Amino acid sequence: MKYQKYVFFLGSLVLPLVSGCGGGGSGGTSVSPVPAGQFGSIATQTTSSGVMAVSSGNQTQSLANADAIAKCQALAVVAAQCFVRQEFSGIGQCGAVARGANNIIGWGIGSPISQAEASAVADCKTRGGTSCASIQSQCN
Repeated sequence: MKYQKYVFFLGSLVLPLVSGCGGGGSGGTSVSPVPAGQFGSIATQTTSSGVMAVSSGNQTQSLANADAIAKCQALAVVAAQCFVRQEFSGIGQCGAVARGANNIIGWGIGSPISQAEASAVADCKTRGGTSCASIQSQCN
């Protein structure tokens, strides 16, 4: 059986397709899997502003950090700088943010997502948060 290889461009993504052809076999195409992003980041303004963002599923840590900061700044009422507080990487790794009734923020990472959320709630309480609860979480 002969094989021909074709490459299709989708933006900056290259997907190789393999197609079989020839004698009585069943030909077909298959797409090589593109690995999911494995990098995430948590960004906040200050630990008492209540402004935060989580980014996950990015191809590099730099992209994850930039995305989290951009999302955080988009939510800010006052134009103030957001900072990366926590990075996480690996398939299945999760990042979470918890906020207290007094707007204190805590963050955590872990797997499964419930571990990241529990870590964020504990961090919020450690920072002086009252009635802390997980408000955002994402996994790679």
